[in-house]
Amino acid sequence: MARNARKTPPPFYSPDQYSSDVLQVTYIQVGNVPAPPPTKYDSMSIIGIALKWDPSIYSGGVKGETYPTYPPAAASDALGNMLFGNPSGTPTASPSVANLITGCSYGVAKVTNTAVVEVDVTPNVTESLTTNNMTSICKLLPKWRDFAARQAAIQGFNLASFRHRVYVLPAGMDCVWQGLSSTGPGYGSYDSSGTGTTGYGWTMIHPTWGLDPYIRDPTCMMGNKHVCFNPAHGWQANWVKFDWALDSTSKFTAGQWVSVTLKDQSATGTAGRIDTNWTGSIGWANRYWISYRRGPQVQWQDHVAPDFQGVNIVAWNGDTQTRSSASLFKTSLYATPTGGDSVWVEADSDARSLVLRVLSPTGISAASRATAETAELGVCRRSALTEASCFDGLDEDCDGLIDLDDPDSREQWRVQAVAEA
Repeated sequence: MARNARKTPPPFYSPDQYSSDVLQVTYIQVGNVPAPPPTKYDSMSIIGIALKWDPSIYSGGVKGETYPTYPPAAASDALGNMLFGNPSGTPTASPSVANLITGCSYGVAKVTNTAVVEVDVTPNVTESLTTNNMTSICKLLPKWRDFAARQAAIQGFNLASFRHRVYVLPAGMDCVWQGLSSTGPGYGSYDSSGTGTTGYGWTMIHPTWGLDPYIRDPTCMMGNKHVCFNPAHGWQANWVKFDWALDSTSKFTAGQWVSVTLKDQSATGTAGRIDTNWTGSIGWANRYWISYRRGPQVQWQDHVAPDFQGVNIVAWNGDTQTRSSASLFKTSLYATPTGGDSVWVEADSDARSLVLRVLSPTGISAASRATAETAELGVCRRSALTEASCFDGLDEDCDGLIDLDDPDSREQWRVQAVAEA
């Protein structure tokens, strides 16, 4: 099924762009709000490992050959500041990992047990390399990581005691992704590299965008190192709580609009969840996590770009905190229906689709599209692609038009009246 997976920013929402007066908004009993996971991630231990490679210090080079020299990319104090600096102070243009974790956890989590170590990996060269042949050099990185662990131990640092390990390649090295960040419990280790990958050490994986398979969710720390977690990963960390949830236990009648309020996740750490277990899933997703993000104006660590501020719809099928089969499900940002395109349909051509509509203005301009403290959301589940009955008080196709207010129903009634005449 084709999905409305947006790849362009939605326009700014104005309440004048359509009328929601005909919507049948009903307050119903929501389902049991899922309990938070048993473990609250309240600490993160981090070590920064600065690698350097300087064959010139060895007489005759290594194996008598000529090699380039790659100094550390950052001095120990600079690396330490990047990882641990300003943990809870005033805003900075480039927040440290400690600063992000403290702010994005709403003060729950702290970075503890910090260290920085510099390791010379030159003696670890075990095969002949050609000068400046980056392909040959980069393929040694997994060996360098193991060697660095042994050298760090000699310096008094046991890497096994650090949940997050950041390996910084030497200056001048141009190696593409080497797999060092695709670790964590699902892969048998807690190693990871880069400030945007802290979630791997907490059993999280792959925040994608729409059907894009890459790690590109711009609303999640694991896809953009200057924002907080998306609502699904925030729940996994036990930092984000649910204000409401809808599922098959909610008396959620098809064709009946339900009104819910979204508080600002950036400020309150709350969100909502919808389990589409009343008819089975459409495609791969069967659980949606809905949040409203105002970004840095209220939570300066949460630098969600203006194009993605507002209502975010994230799909994630996991239901536990640590079970690997759940933690390996990727989250996916499907839509930000905050603008004039303020309606999201799960699958246009499927009569079982979930439909979400933003009911309240959220901003004041295209550049400030999420200034309101809350967002009102209408939720409906389809039972048909067109209005099926003219007098049942339901909106079967969830287009916001009920019974004879829907042109589909008026035409159906007209045809029936002519036939009976």
